Amino acid sequence: MTTTLFSNLAGDLSGEPGRRPPLVLLHGLTFDRTSWHPALAELAMLDPGRQVLALDLPGHGGSPPWPRYDLEPIADAIHRAVAEAGLSARPRGAHEGEQAPCTARRAVQQPPGLPQLTPSPDHRHTPDIPRPAPGTLP
Repeated sequence: MTTTLFSNLAGDLSGEPGRRPPLVLLHGLTFDRTSWHPALAELAMLDPGRQVLALDLPGHGGSPPWPRYDLEPIADAIHRAVAEAGLSARPRGAHEGEQAPCTARRAVQQPPGLPQLTPSPDHRHTPDIPRPAPGTLP
């Protein structure tokens, strides 16, 4: 996987555009996009080729620090990153952590083409969640 800067946010883009909406993954505070690697490995088995963009928020992982971390500019950067990554279909999203729901809520207030971000279970602490059968994910 190659890391690229999208709107000055480090991100890993995998999969191919297809008939299913792409996914946008945001990590929690003090983590980075690599916290999604276990979930991405599962997703690769359940939904091969699904297009996924995992982003580092500002000052985390490979994303450079910002002088300030206000919610609106971060949400705007996420929106621009999704567009720069070329996610053509309306993406769905997942996030973890305290600040991510606020960022996601702000991001969905963006104009057309915005990411549709929805909460996800914390994949690191829920190993007993039943796995869906291949081909059954929305």
